[in-house]
Amino acid sequence: MDRELTALLARRFTFFDLAKNPGTSFFYEGFECGNGWAPIFIELGCKLEKLDLTILEIYRIKEKYWTLMLTIEVVGRDEVLANEYVDWAERQACVVCEACGERKLEGKEEHRCLSVDIEGLVASCKRMIRGSYPCTRK
Repeated sequence: MDRELTALLARRFTFFDLAKNPGTSFFYEGFECGNGWAPIFIELGCKLEKLDLTILEIYRIKEKYWTLMLTIEVVGRDEVLANEYVDWAERQACVVCEACGERKLEGKEEHRCLSVDIEGLVASCKRMIRGSYPCTRK
């Protein structure tokens, strides 16, 4: 993922911050996926931060075989709900293009990006984080 998007997510949601997760058993390496899934991570972050969890540790965020793989450890009252949110994010990634963030058309086997507007994607994510997105409002 683009450095600017990675930094944006890490500043807003500390559990995505690579520097705060150096000792995990899977050696968290940050977002090992394309920029198009950043809005999914923003929504996931909003959902996770509202939960009653004593431990929320990210082990891996990775694209593998064109799907999102999220490996986390959660402990607390809402751990079942946290795992449901992770499942939701993985399902969303199946219908959203990893490169451009566009929804894939249902029934089409293939989605092709002719160009990726990284500046537009970053601007959109900044708007989501600054509060135009419902769950990021304080």
